[in-house]
Amino acid sequence: MKRISVFAIAASLLATPAQASAPADAVTATPAVLTAANAVDPDAIVLARELVTLIYPLSDSVDYLRTSWAESLDSIENVSMRSRVKQEYERSLNRIEQVMSAHFPVMQEAYATAYAREFTANELRELIAFTRTPTGRHFVSDLEFADYDEAVLEANYAMSEEMEPIMYELQKVLCAEKTQARIAQGETDAKCPMA
Repeated sequence: MKRISVFAIAASLLATPAQASAPADAVTATPAVLTAANAVDPDAIVLARELVTLIYPLSDSVDYLRTSWAESLDSIENVSMRSRVKQEYERSLNRIEQVMSAHFPVMQEAYATAYAREFTANELRELIAFTRTPTGRHFVSDLEFADYDEAVLEANYAMSEEMEPIMYELQKVLCAEKTQARIAQGETDAKCPMA
């Protein structure tokens, strides 16, 4: 997974294009200020920053986004439409790269802080050493590889199918409870659509 929240970036940009129009220099988000309650070991934060730069380089995030969008273009059968969409993608990707570049240092620092809170300095040293080995580089190159393996997808699907009726029953109970609360507050015509 050599990318920082690239799925979230792509999904939010495709789902809400109006929100994607903020200028690239409008970086206002900063990681949480470290207070005494959530402070981290200074050695750990330095090591975590090193680890994060190994695991989440900006170039990999940009490359991943470009590859993902290029693959989605392949699904467009109409050649003329594919050409127009490709032009729009390219224009949008150039702007997105600027935004990602502006936000990336803040995101890397947030990740480093999270790693420094979770791992000790010694554990971070071990992780850095592992990440620098061929096996470590292979491992971190796609931490989500197993999520998309056919056998894993089939197993998840089977589990989800069995859980679906349980979740439906839970939703019905919650809907009925919410309806009863609304009736108790005087909304006499309140009804649960699942009833």
